[in-house]
Amino acid sequence: MTKIETISISGYKSLFKDKKISLCPLTILAGSNSGGKSSFMQPLLLIKQTLEASFDPGALLINGEHVKFNDINQILSNFLNKKKSKFFSINVTGEKDYKVEIIYKKSRGGSVEIDKIILNDEDFKSLELKEGPATSELIKYLPDEMIEFSKVFGKNLKWVVKRHKCFLSIEAENKKKSKQHGIGFRFAPCTSLEDLCQNILHLPGLRGNPERTYKRTSVGPRFPGLFQEYTASIIEKWKATKNGKDKIRKLGEYLTSLGLTSKVDTRKIDAAHIEILVSKVPGSLDTHPKRKDLVSIVDVGFGVSQTLPVLTALLIAQKNQIVYLEQPEIHLHPRAQLKLAEPIIEASKRGVIVVVETHSSLLLRGIQTAVAKKQINNSDVSLNWFLRNPESGETNISSVILGEDGAFGDFPEDFDDISLQAEQEYLDAVEAQYEEA
Repeated sequence: MTKIETISISGYKSLFKDKKISLCPLTILAGSNSGGKSSFMQPLLLIKQTLEASFDPGALLINGEHVKFNDINQILSNFLNKKKSKFFSINVTGEKDYKVEIIYKKSRGGSVEIDKIILNDEDFKSLELKEGPATSELIKYLPDEMIEFSKVFGKNLKWVVKRHKCFLSIEAENKKKSKQHGIGFRFAPCTSLEDLCQNILHLPGLRGNPERTYKRTSVGPRFPGLFQEYTASIIEKWKATKNGKDKIRKLGEYLTSLGLTSKVDTRKIDAAHIEILVSKVPGSLDTHPKRKDLVSIVDVGFGVSQTLPVLTALLIAQKNQIVYLEQPEIHLHPRAQLKLAEPIIEASKRGVIVVVETHSSLLLRGIQTAVAKKQINNSDVSLNWFLRNPESGETNISSVILGEDGAFGDFPEDFDDISLQAEQEYLDAVEAQYEEA
């Protein structure tokens, strides 16, 4: 599978013109509210939920677990200055000159359809796929073994481009309509993007309320839907192996470091349900190695249930797999927000692609500190700042690789500037009060 290196989006909501970010091991999406951060990742989630659907929803399932729309007009760019988009595109690039661009458009019936797919790699340039008969140019790039085996069917075979959910592929058909039974040849040129999207571990900003019991699920290698639904079953499965027990211990260390709890365990309720148990007090495991004060996750602070799926995802993710974290700092004390940088960085150092959408200046400062301490290479961290143009409504993205000292230079809006401004306003108010007295 080709490693994906950059993603570009255009024509999607506030991302009107082509906007690109590099997928570094740690990719940070920051900026003001409604700046377009979530919009950038949504096209990949649309593909994920379409591929995971148990039925054929058409080119894109626009109302699913990850992304919810009712109409394609809610997706296409549309601004007050009358700039409108009739298409939106997803463009990914990777190693060995790999490039795939998928262009979606509104159909006459108002649904989503694939306009075309443009392919590039080391073997061919700007190869275009559209539904219908395959051109001779397309057939020329089919794998040799497919061409050789297809000769068995002689003139009875034809090559066509067909839609398979959100992608196009080239497949063989029998010209004799009465003998359409499976020839079985299909060339899917978008497998790298398909695998990338299906393997995303998505943790939204709202990760549900803690439950007394959780439904038992399968555990990997893929996790359809929202990742938090798998947390209890993953921890339960980890208990059965040495490697898994090491992960549970690491989970406890992370939770202790964040000041949330010191131990996590599970208990089988019945064949279909599992309970998550955590210690009541966030003391050190070394101080209380035999602690038995485990209670339901419902009976401790809300931050535990919101953070446990995040840490579990970071531990179970594999190399080159995307973990997309929306506001991982939610419901965390400032000290915990700062400490959260550690598990995120450790996952990225294993080759996991951690995409973090955050409003936390403390989490960002923790990452900067890790870069300055050489705990992670500065080239492995990209900071992408999203800012909406107040007049047009379009999103602009400023991207930078952190310096070796962890600095990110002059950004459109700096967290520190806001903190200093708030501090100055407070001091001015106090001074004014004393002057009045």
